Amino acid sequence: MSTLEDVKEVDDETLRRNIGFLSPDTVTQYVFYLRAKVRVLERQLLASSSAGSQESQGLGPPLAAQQLDSPLFVGSVITAWGLYKEGTTKFNINLKNKASNRNHFHLDFRPSSSTVVMNTHNGSHWMQEVRTALPSFVDEKRFKVEIICQEDSFKVCVDGMVLWDDF
Repeated sequence: MSTLEDVKEVDDETLRRNIGFLSPDTVTQYVFYLRAKVRVLERQLLASSSAGSQESQGLGPPLAAQQLDSPLFVGSVITAWGLYKEGTTKFNINLKNKASNRNHFHLDFRPSSSTVVMNTHNGSHWMQEVRTALPSFVDEKRFKVEIICQEDSFKVCVDGMVLWDDF
């Protein structure tokens, strides 16, 4: 593996075994490639969130499901941007396995009840949910949600503030 194309094409296990042997230039190219992909997704999400108002949610049309290019690993960060609209009743982010219908992580913001609900679905039923207070959102202001993959859990941050440390 000596080029960006090699890194993009190799399976994850091979990449894990050989990552220490990659040249600094190849690693740098891959980082910038991934950053560019994330920026495209962020722009799509922002455009979707600001596209107009949806009657039931107060937001633009929902963003179509985005498929990840590779599996999540410890340290992976999923970033979503939104534009809050006063009157929004709820909005959510779901990390799902399409093949098994398993929802690995459901993050549901519910401004109407000032609550955030986190949960998982094992393919047949919902597991134990966790609730926490809704962070403050300002009408017409952009916000950022980050989901950080940890060893056995997710950490959730909104605008750089930790919302939940270990779900």
